[in-house]
Parts: sequence; C-alpha cells; structure tokens
Amino acid sequence: MANDPFNGLREFLAVAESSSFTAAAATLGVTPNAVSQTIRALEARLGLQLFVRTTRRVALTEAGSAFLKRVRPAASEIADAYELLGDFRDRPMGNLRLTVPHMAIPLVLTPLLPRFRQAYPDVSVEISIR
Repeated sequence: MANDPFNGLREFLAVAESSSFTAAAATLGVTPNAVSQTIRALEARLGLQLFVRTTRRVALTEAGSAFLKRVRPAASEIADAYELLGDFRDRPMGNLRLTVPHMAIPLVLTPLLPRFRQAYPDVSVEISIR
C-alpha cells in the first residue's frame, strides 16, 4: 500500500478540514494515533511536512496548503462520482428479454408493457413471441 498515491489522503483532508487529529479521528471513526501515524507515513512518503504540530494546534505548512488546494477539488470530484453510482443502484436499467407465448400478448403484455416502460424508462424491452 506504500505505493498507493491515495493512501493517507482521506486522513490528510480530515485533519486539514478540522485542524485537529482528534476531530479528524472522530470523523473517520479511528483513533487519533492511527490518524497521526498515517499522516506521518504520508509525509515520509512525500518527503516533506504537511502540518505544523504544537501541543495546542495543528496548522498546514505552505506545502500542505498547496497540496490541499489541489487535492480538495479532486476529492470532491471522486465523492461526486461515488454519488453518481447511487443513481445506477437505485433504479433498474439495462435490457429485459422476454420470450412469451402468442396468447400472452393481449392478456399480459398489452395492458402491462406501457406502464412498465413509463415506470422504468432506462430498461429496454426485447420481446420474442413463440
């Protein structure tokens, strides 16, 4: 995971937004120590310090601010992409292939198909009659 360019970004964003390892940890559902270790590993991997830490506060360095400026919009785009996937999960789409006997057309398909197509416009229906 050391070569993963995304490793530590979630933690970096959480600390940068909250200016606190403790608050970031609470947001992420992990311990402050876990966040601190992840940030230290990220800084080591990048070869520079992203945060100035004192006993009372955490602040971004100049490099950290520049990094945040570039990463925040990208993270927002990724979050939007995940949200977009929800649209695919929440509604049926794709192809529905039906093979039906000839007598089912007037009894079943004729009354139901228009309502089905209106309710599920992203589903294409292909009907084979036998």
